[in-house]
Amino acid sequence: MNEHIPHLNIETLPNGNLRLENESMGDSYCVDIHPMHVRLLAEQLGLIGASAPGADPRTSMAEQARDIDRLKRNMLRVRQHAVQLQHLFKTGADWDHADLTFEMGLINTLVDLLDMAVDDFVDDFKASDPEPHTPASSEFPKMAKVVTVTTPTPVDNSNSAGPAELPFQVEIEGVTQ
Repeated sequence: MNEHIPHLNIETLPNGNLRLENESMGDSYCVDIHPMHVRLLAEQLGLIGASAPGADPRTSMAEQARDIDRLKRNMLRVRQHAVQLQHLFKTGADWDHADLTFEMGLINTLVDLLDMAVDDFVDDFKASDPEPHTPASSEFPKMAKVVTVTTPTPVDNSNSAGPAELPFQVEIEGVTQ
């Protein structure tokens, strides 16, 4: 970038610095400035906002835009969860046995605040959270199929010191035990 303002030439050097040359009244002055110094001057003059302490000054505009987009998608995801909570509370709460008006008011306020926060970009983005998982069926899978259980009458062990034994036979998936 080469810029010429009356009595001031601005030239970008190959190393990224800016060279300011002032030629007036027969005198010539030259100053090389690092881009970080230009940013510091712009912040001090109020032309741009000051960077957060500890923030990387080399963060590009594209990276900042990506971060803002990610934050917007996350806000939409929070709103989506709040709306889902509102719906589940309306339909699933025990309204017959408890007065849940206060709690419902808090949920409605949360949804309203999130609606206001995402109003400007709600149509531009889609929440990045996947749909909640719903199981295919409510039945538990069968681990083993018990076909036959045979329990004969107890064997009399009156002569032994131990308890009466119950011999039995179980057939699981075609294997007899």
